[in-house]
Amino acid sequence: MFFQNRNLSGISYSINNHVLQFLPFYLVAYLSSSNRQNYPQQFFYGSKNLFKAKNTINPKLQTIFADEIANFPGRWAVVVKDLKTQHAYQFNENEIFVSASLYKLAVMFAVFDEIENGQLKLDDAIGNTTIEDALNAMITISDNETALALAEKIGWTKIDDLMANFGMPGIDLISENGPYTDAASMVTLLERIYKKSAVSPNASVKMKELLLQQQINDRIPKYLPPGVKVAHKTGEIDSLRHDAAIVLGKKSDYIFVFLADTNLPGETPEVIAQLSKKIYDTLENQ
Repeated sequence: MFFQNRNLSGISYSINNHVLQFLPFYLVAYLSSSNRQNYPQQFFYGSKNLFKAKNTINPKLQTIFADEIANFPGRWAVVVKDLKTQHAYQFNENEIFVSASLYKLAVMFAVFDEIENGQLKLDDAIGNTTIEDALNAMITISDNETALALAEKIGWTKIDDLMANFGMPGIDLISENGPYTDAASMVTLLERIYKKSAVSPNASVKMKELLLQQQINDRIPKYLPPGVKVAHKTGEIDSLRHDAAIVLGKKSDYIFVFLADTNLPGETPEVIAQLSKKIYDTLENQ
């Protein structure tokens, strides 16, 4: 047989190798010929219904957004993004709110950008403290004095431009009566930290570590199980109550951002805490 003769001349052997090399193409040509009425169709198409893409949409979470969040009193923007399926559940995600202390996330981002570019160092002095201590106070206890000092050292317009360049145009630090933000931009910022693309991998890790040390925990983390890590920043002033978080669950990782402007700001943190527990349970059990 053609493929069994191993004692052929050099020329014949070369032909054998040639045939072996192009055998797959001969088979494809054969399967594509006019005699392929049955087998090729079954081979290429017969199993088309055996493999189905997994549905990444959680119907229970959809219902929460449609039936509950949409009916909350006041003005709300809420986004939950499942970081494993990449599916986002959104309500008023592009609506602009006064940011309250959420602007400090942008300042933190900019400080690490300056450090990455060699313009600042963590042990540099700023006022009576260091850049590192100022970052810690600004994020973990939402200290306003250190936040203003850091922002003014870098420059408000420079921070604003940086946010736009990194795909967060909803963060506006320089318009009158601001600063402002929208939920979509907060999600982008937190997702960059989670994916280690916020300035650099090392900077992203440090930012997440700061957010994990947050001491104001009356909203998103309040009713979550012990051991669940929540890297987040709160904001509040007058009728505004915000929180923006990366939640690292036992089975699920997700971003949860809410912005709220209501007539009952004192009750809003509890509403958010209850909603947070419901979202966590839904994603953990999907």
